[in-house]
Amino acid sequence: MSIPEKRKVENEDPDEYTPEPKRTQVEAPGDENEQDAAEKDIVLDDYRAWEKHLNYIICQGNEEEINRSFEKFLSQYCNDGEKWADYIEFKMKDKTLETVDRIWIESKFAKVLPKIYSIKLWRRYVKYVEFINPITPDNGEKARSTVFKAYKFAIDTVGNDFFKSDELWGDYLRYLYNWQTVNSNESTTKEGMIRSVLKKMISYPSLKLEENWNIFIKFEADLNINKSRKIIADCTPEYLKIKSINDELKKLTKNITELKDRRYVKRQLVKWQKWIEWEKENHLKISPEDVDRRVNYVYNLSVQYCRLIPEVWFNYYYYLILERNDKTKSIDILEMGHSVNPTSLLLCNEMSRYYESKGDLEKVRKVWLELIERIEKSKTYSNKDEIVSYLYCDLLKVVNRISNIKEVRNIFKLARKYMNIKWNVYVTYAMIEYYNNEAKIANRSFALGMQYFKREVHFVEKYLDFLIDTRDMANFKKVIEISIENFKEVSDDRALKILFNKYYEHEFMITRYSALFGKAKISNFIRSGLKNNSNGVDVVRILDEYKEIAESNDSDVEITGSGSVTSVIEGLKEETRPAEENKREANDENELMAKLQGFLQALPKDAQIQEQIKVLSIGQLMDHFGV
Repeated sequence: MSIPEKRKVENEDPDEYTPEPKRTQVEAPGDENEQDAAEKDIVLDDYRAWEKHLNYIICQGNEEEINRSFEKFLSQYCNDGEKWADYIEFKMKDKTLETVDRIWIESKFAKVLPKIYSIKLWRRYVKYVEFINPITPDNGEKARSTVFKAYKFAIDTVGNDFFKSDELWGDYLRYLYNWQTVNSNESTTKEGMIRSVLKKMISYPSLKLEENWNIFIKFEADLNINKSRKIIADCTPEYLKIKSINDELKKLTKNITELKDRRYVKRQLVKWQKWIEWEKENHLKISPEDVDRRVNYVYNLSVQYCRLIPEVWFNYYYYLILERNDKTKSIDILEMGHSVNPTSLLLCNEMSRYYESKGDLEKVRKVWLELIERIEKSKTYSNKDEIVSYLYCDLLKVVNRISNIKEVRNIFKLARKYMNIKWNVYVTYAMIEYYNNEAKIANRSFALGMQYFKREVHFVEKYLDFLIDTRDMANFKKVIEISIENFKEVSDDRALKILFNKYYEHEFMITRYSALFGKAKISNFIRSGLKNNSNGVDVVRILDEYKEIAESNDSDVEITGSGSVTSVIEGLKEETRPAEENKREANDENELMAKLQGFLQALPKDAQIQEQIKVLSIGQLMDHFGV
């Protein structure tokens, strides 16, 4: 893992006694020395590019290249059932019972079948069972029985798939139709099994429900036209009931598509959520167990169609925890979702919380540092510095919760090696030190941050808040004085105003108005302070300004003095005051600002003198120094 060059600043280390940790090494996906030219240009997160590449290399037929590419692709997109099916199909291509790698294939099926409800994958599974159980004169009955069990297993698992289940049902029916019976008992058994499969097929909502119904009618009519009428008549009411529900489900699932780009599509999420809620309402009037099975299936289907949207995985994960209490499967889903979406903060945070609950510091570190590594290397994000800094802040907090301050310091050292780390990392680290009773180290961390972020007004604000909390008023005034000069150099009036507000907000709590301002007009400063402390509500305007009197004439209101009457249009809009009064008030503000800045600049730098004068009020100090 590459480490950016460290910035050089004098006295930069607030915790020199801690050892420099080794940064967690995150393996880059794949080894470039082993990749061909086509694969080098593919970004692992680019699903479409990988799909195109895999289709191309399968056509080329280079077994070594196919193995390497599929293993690399499936290491991230581990729930892509169609690609698993393609990979296994390639492994079976041109193989015989003697040459096929049964151990490898069966290990893959055991790994993915319980987790992935992909029709293509399950069809490949039953085809494999057929392949290794050929019908021969010696073991025809045994082989056929094994295949029937495989089809039943597949039908029970994915036979209710609304979009593509007809493909699996079709395979099952073809296998039954191809059964070469040798006696009347086998013929009767075959006929009964086909009828049973067809009846079950039309008992599920499906995009091809009407076609499936026609297949059932044709089968019965071909056997016996007279008997078929009664059989069809008996099944018709149930079919019409299912058809009505099926039409409703067709409308609900219209325009659901498989997403192959990393983009947030709200409409698709809403459609899946509506479908899930529809299933929970039990329109099919089935048992609670069957309802739960169908809901779980739709959730599983959603992470196949929308695998590149982290929120879908997040929803499935919490469904398994909260509604099914299935912790084992929920963790499997969370891990798969995190593998498919390695840059998802949502899933990274959940993985971190899981490992945190286990007290596994190393895995917590690994989850966050892998995410940071990917963001650092990515060319997608224009604001990656802010993202990386945010992630380091989260990691500092997590490590502080589950470990000790030494580990927190190691993470902070690691964060500082990132060239463009932001001020919030220094603040987060400093406050963690402070709450761990290490106020001196916290102060040194803020002081170090000032060397980097002296013109970041929000950092300066946090530093001033810290100095107030620690009652370090000598440094409080010093930081304000230095910051005023820093922001004056870049003409940042907004920052200067924020600093001034911070200063007088604190002084108002400990100093008399008369001592602080003398005879200066302070209404505007009070107004500003009240607004800052009222969550955006302008309390002065609401409580102190006159409202316009309805249907009044000028003679109804007596105007005295030089002040003007204010009105509030719709409660809050102030009339324009005379220009001369506005000018006088502006001059008052400028004069006071100049006096305060002059006062701060005139404070002696000698520590002994500062100790002698710190008991004086601001007004006394200004008079004493003649400012």
